[in-house]
Amino acid sequence: MNIQDALKIATQQLLANPNITRARLEAEILLMFVLQKKREFLHGHSECELDTQEKEAFFSLLHRRVQNEPIQYLTQRVSFFSDEFYVDERVLIPRPESEILIQKVCEIIESENLKNIAEIGIGSGALSVSVAKMCKKVFITATDISQKALQVAQKNIAHFGLNSRIKLVQTSLLDEVAPSDFGSDFALEYSAKSSTMISPKPSKKRLDSSVKPSPKPKSSTKNTLDSSLDFDLVFSNPPYIADDYPLPPNVAYEPKRALFGGKKGSEVLESIITMCAKREIKFLACEMGYDQREILAPLLASSGYNAEFYKDLSGLYRGFVARFCKAQL
Repeated sequence: MNIQDALKIATQQLLANPNITRARLEAEILLMFVLQKKREFLHGHSECELDTQEKEAFFSLLHRRVQNEPIQYLTQRVSFFSDEFYVDERVLIPRPESEILIQKVCEIIESENLKNIAEIGIGSGALSVSVAKMCKKVFITATDISQKALQVAQKNIAHFGLNSRIKLVQTSLLDEVAPSDFGSDFALEYSAKSSTMISPKPSKKRLDSSVKPSPKPKSSTKNTLDSSLDFDLVFSNPPYIADDYPLPPNVAYEPKRALFGGKKGSEVLESIITMCAKREIKFLACEMGYDQREILAPLLASSGYNAEFYKDLSGLYRGFVARFCKAQL
């Protein structure tokens, strides 16, 4: 079987799935991945025969794609903000609409000359890496509750050479995390050479059992941390889908913890807003569901934030940027 025949068969099988709208392109993407060749090679060598191993690998991936498994997981790569990132089933696949959030965050960083920022729920690391690449002077502390997600994030951080500017912490939201921890033993340090994760917190599971835990850091809540020493900005693309919302077949393959935000869907966002207000975080930027403006706008206002909601390319409300302007009532 040659390349031309393989692509013809694959395209026909993919066309049978109504959820797949780019059958020919996806067939080419899968074969490019198997052969580790560019698209031009497929077009210029259509009569080239595939060996047994190549055919088996290609049709195995094809079968999984026909079953709606995301093509980004099959090829372990996704394009985001003009870069390619590694992804697998441990993390949510970055969406194009999140690029708007990155643009908003970078605008604030540059206009306000911010240095220390944080991302809640780093996932694949695509957002923090993109911010760090665009804003050369910023330092980012990124958290995630999932250790598996942090492993993927570190892979991307190391690939782009940003280990010294993005530190990872396994925790919920920003619990016990502050800029003063940046560069200290508190963050989940990784070695770019050995890819060994070091978790100095005794209460957290360590991947490298030979590493000795460091003393537990002081809490960074408002009771123990001067707000002037806290993060300049916090940004997040948190889970915001309601628990009972039916997922499209391809999205169902992604980690549920990264998708569902509670009964209403907005619970995690509400927690982030409340936490940042208590700590008087000056700037807050988050992605959200298209129908959550009416829920979040009053909470932001009552929490002391002057918020501006932005729309995506479809004209739907997709997020907000907010500035803390007064103490809580």
